[in-house]
Amino acid sequence: MDLRGGYRGTGAGEPRSGASGRSGARSRTGSQPPLGAEYYWVLSRPKVKAGALTVELNNQGEDPHNLNLRREGDAGEPLQIPETDSGELSTASFDLPAGKYRLWCSLPEHEEKGMFTTLTVE
Repeated sequence: MDLRGGYRGTGAGEPRSGASGRSGARSRTGSQPPLGAEYYWVLSRPKVKAGALTVELNNQGEDPHNLNLRREGDAGEPLQIPETDSGELSTASFDLPAGKYRLWCSLPEHEEKGMFTTLTVE
């Protein structure tokens, strides 16, 4: 799944599960990698199939960002891609059951500035 983000001038979006890695900003899969910047997320696909999902976080913003995923109604700890510095790429694989998932950056004030979205897993 690709995750893209960008900057809105007004501020107007170690994994706990799976594997992770870091490299330069170029995707190893050849696809457009997910992108995080100040302060929003845009999903390449708003719906994905349940099961194994690989997410790459390509931080094109000036600030570090992380990614948290939690199924709506669950109270447990979120799945995470750790803090990723500007210009870096982080990858994690998760096994996601069906449901709606909230995705957000948990760094101070990022969520409040709009860095959150919803993913549907069917």
